Amino acid sequence: MNTLKSFKDTLREQVKDSGFREVFEHYSHSYRIGERVRLLRKSVGMTQHQLAEAMGIPQQSISRLERGELENPTLDTLERVASATGKRLVVDFA
Repeated sequence: MNTLKSFKDTLREQVKDSGFREVFEHYSHSYRIGERVRLLRKSVGMTQHQLAEAMGIPQQSISRLERGELENPTLDTLERVASATGKRLVVDFA
């Protein structure tokens, strides 16, 4: 638990630096989108391979998207995910 606290403290200090904060926020958005795609895919009972096949893209692309490694996924990509899973994409501001 001390290690986790140390990590949180370190991260809290690092986000005070505007350059670090900008990069962190950029990648955290990609990670959150990837997490949402993974949860959606699992909720409809699809594997990464099945989703990739339905979208006509390599399975590795789904893996990268879900891990947050696909920077700034396009709306087109997210619409294709939605369509392949029988859902529709909704973009909102909070």
